Amino acid sequence: MYFNTYMRFMFAHFLKVNWGLELKYIVWFYQVTLTFSQMSRSFNTESLSIIDKVSPVAIFKADKAGKCIYINQKWSEISGYSVEETLGDGWIDAVHPEDRKRTQKEWKPNTENNVSHTEYRIITKHGDIKWIVARVAAEISEDSRIIGYIGSATDITERKLAEQALQESEEMNRKLVENSPNAIVIQDLNTKIVFVNKKALELMGAKSADEILGRPSKDFIFPEDQPGIAARFKQIVSTGQRGEPYVFGIKGLRGHSFIGESIAVPFQWKSKKAVLLVIRDITAQKENLERLEDSEKKLRQFIRDAPVSVAMFDKKMNYIGCSDKWLKDWWKKDKTISPESIVGKNHYALFNNVSDYWKKSHQRVLVGAYEINEEDFFVDEKGENHWLRWEARPWYKKGNEVGGAIIFTEFITKRKKAERNLKVLADRLLKSNEELQKFAYITSHNLRAPIVNLDTLLGFYDPKKANSPDNQEIFNKILISVDQLKSSLNDLIKLVDTKEAKISQTTEVSFLDVLNQVKRGLETQIDAEKADLKCDFDNAPTVIFEASILESILQNLITNALKYRRDEPLKIRIKTADLEDHIVLTIEDNGIGMDLDVMGSRLFGMYERFNDTKEGKGLGLYIVKSQIESMGGRIEVKSAINKGTTFIVYFKKQ
Repeated sequence: MYFNTYMRFMFAHFLKVNWGLELKYIVWFYQVTLTFSQMSRSFNTESLSIIDKVSPVAIFKADKAGKCIYINQKWSEISGYSVEETLGDGWIDAVHPEDRKRTQKEWKPNTENNVSHTEYRIITKHGDIKWIVARVAAEISEDSRIIGYIGSATDITERKLAEQALQESEEMNRKLVENSPNAIVIQDLNTKIVFVNKKALELMGAKSADEILGRPSKDFIFPEDQPGIAARFKQIVSTGQRGEPYVFGIKGLRGHSFIGESIAVPFQWKSKKAVLLVIRDITAQKENLERLEDSEKKLRQFIRDAPVSVAMFDKKMNYIGCSDKWLKDWWKKDKTISPESIVGKNHYALFNNVSDYWKKSHQRVLVGAYEINEEDFFVDEKGENHWLRWEARPWYKKGNEVGGAIIFTEFITKRKKAERNLKVLADRLLKSNEELQKFAYITSHNLRAPIVNLDTLLGFYDPKKANSPDNQEIFNKILISVDQLKSSLNDLIKLVDTKEAKISQTTEVSFLDVLNQVKRGLETQIDAEKADLKCDFDNAPTVIFEASILESILQNLITNALKYRRDEPLKIRIKTADLEDHIVLTIEDNGIGMDLDVMGSRLFGMYERFNDTKEGKGLGLYIVKSQIESMGGRIEVKSAINKGTTFIVYFKKQ
């Protein structure tokens, strides 16, 4: 069915219909074409209902005022609205609000023979948006008056979506072409240029496309390259196949020139055969390649005399040359090896322990990659550890073909050891600085209180009444402050002594001998608590350590076990173990224990106390930790409330 100024129907079988007052038949496979004017004169509502059965589009009829008096079921299929909802002005409610005013103005034809054509959107009853094209003709009376309208409404949503997709695709292609980093040129079969993009204008130095369009492409090609370009163009046109990349010289419009690499493909331009070229400027790449070819000639001698460790290989990793430094680094003891003696020999044959990691890296270089590793660790065939810095890059032959690899190496084992030692020193300095700040804060705090107290008491002391009761009381308080001051100073001296412990004082110390000495000093307390103290030093009877520091560690940890006991009999278990890098001392008790989630981070802090019912200054564990760490060891703790505490000391093997 077509909708210009007529409607055409094709029928496939007989239908008996009432045509006005006459009985007629419509036969399928017969074509019936009526203009809208003929239909408007001949069709009544009953006739339209017949068309409703065969029409693939919505058919409607409106009165002179434009109110819908008939519409077929096809409209309901399109819009979701029933016939009853559409009659009258109901159809207008389905029109999209943005199109409603225009549609109401355009849908009625202006003259008898005119057919209106209106495209608008509707919002279906289900909320979908569809596009409709309406074609309407006036219904004319016998006396040539407009008495109503008859028309069709077709769902063109798919067509509209296709048009929109095509438009978006064309816009995307246009932007891709205009913003391409490569020049895009289209030439017709006469080699005249019919299109250039922005990049092409830029490369050619053109102010506008008019300077290029319509001119033959040979105007811009080096004379020596024109025969090759012509033959290539002819082949592409005749075969209809894409041409291989081609390099040629291009003359610009401002007296300049450059080297271009192009890909040419058959193309349709405005329905005519053409050729599309994608061109990129490879001038810099070409110049670099030429410089590389020139440098290759000088490279062998340069490599030999280079003060660095460098070697040059072909694509099979056979030696082409190497520096004297390379031989010195990799053949330290073999003085018979020379750069000339290894030329042609395979690198992997000379070094049969080359790792797969290095081999894969070499293969990547041989296809154009650049590889570098600032800090690579490896173990040589003798089992010695090494740190290496290396670079590997390709070298090129004429035609930009990779010819092989150049490898630079530098042994940095000494530097890595120095860096490691420097880091250890920096960590120690940082820790010392933190402890110094804390030490200074605590010192000023602990000394300030008794000094301020002394100063205040001396202010109250009356020298004229030396023997008065008030002066005597003040004097007694002064003595107390002095004792506090002495105690604080003694603590600080002890801390300083701990920090100044020297590793040079270490000897082989017996755990049992030191423990017996500690037990003699704590004998009264151990007996008073009836502590069950047992030890097992069979796995590690001795340790390289400072005897006095080991005694201090054992005394502090055993004293803690005695101090923080429970009401039940106290058990203390001491044992040692020999690990790969450490001698381990474990001291376990069944005392009151502690909540490490609460105090774990402050457990070894200076002047940290966690039980006000027990005497102490909070220095014992701080001193123990400092003593152990000063000798390169560490201490760990495990504990639970009412389950006891276990201290684990790791003595670093000397």
